[in-house]
Amino acid sequence: MGFLLDTDVLSESSNTRPDKRVIAWMDEHDHEIYLSTISLGEITKGIELLSPGKRRKEIEAWFSRLEEWAGTGSGSRLLAPNEQVMRAWGKLCARQEILGRRLPVLDSIIAATAIANDLTLVTRNTSDHPQGIPILNPWDE
Repeated sequence: MGFLLDTDVLSESSNTRPDKRVIAWMDEHDHEIYLSTISLGEITKGIELLSPGKRRKEIEAWFSRLEEWAGTGSGSRLLAPNEQVMRAWGKLCARQEILGRRLPVLDSIIAATAIANDLTLVTRNTSDHPQGIPILNPWDE
């Protein structure tokens, strides 16, 4: 089994007082965790929007450690939106639009990344994602 962390779960580990359940879950499943390159973009955007100062420096240092942990090359935990992911995304969005629901683009690409790689999506924002996607909320664990 494997897990794809949504940006909200990743960001929890940057909080000055992170939820202990989330951190414990991440520690327990460290060897099964993957990240979307979409999340890296979302975090980079958040950093760029922060004013210069102590908190921004702390977040930049945390992000640097996260990138090192995620790695590169064959041992990388990073998953990019490739052909398979984008096909899964197209099917996911089309099915939801037929039902009258438009999915947020970035969230749905992250969900499609989980689907295409047979991973469980780990997020607090369970209502942002349609039923049928394997989802785990570590705040509930």
